[in-house]
Amino acid sequence: MKALCIYNDFHHPGTLVRSGLEEIAPPEISIEFTDAEDGIPGDFPSNCRILIMSKANMTSSDKDASWVTGEWEKTIRDFVENGGLLLAIHSGIAGYEKSDILGNLLGGTFKW
Repeated sequence: MKALCIYNDFHHPGTLVRSGLEEIAPPEISIEFTDAEDGIPGDFPSNCRILIMSKANMTSSDKDASWVTGEWEKTIRDFVENGGLLLAIHSGIAGYEKSDILGNLLGGTFKW
């Protein structure tokens, strides 16, 4: 089973998230990692079953710059509505209060 992890923001280095998830992931789950700042990976969501959000709505280099675009919002919503699994970890619910789509999918957000 394949998972895509969106990670690496200004306050939460990708190396920490990657090492933690690789340590606990069962061998049957293969995790691909993206910082999402270069757009949607070409094979997502067609070959993915799980989306792990472990990235606040900020880029890795600028805490005031959002990475979420309308295209990402729609893709994530469609992924979940079509049976994809969404797991938000810690920073994965931070800073999305202006996104009705992600706020609804996540069941809430927090603002820093």
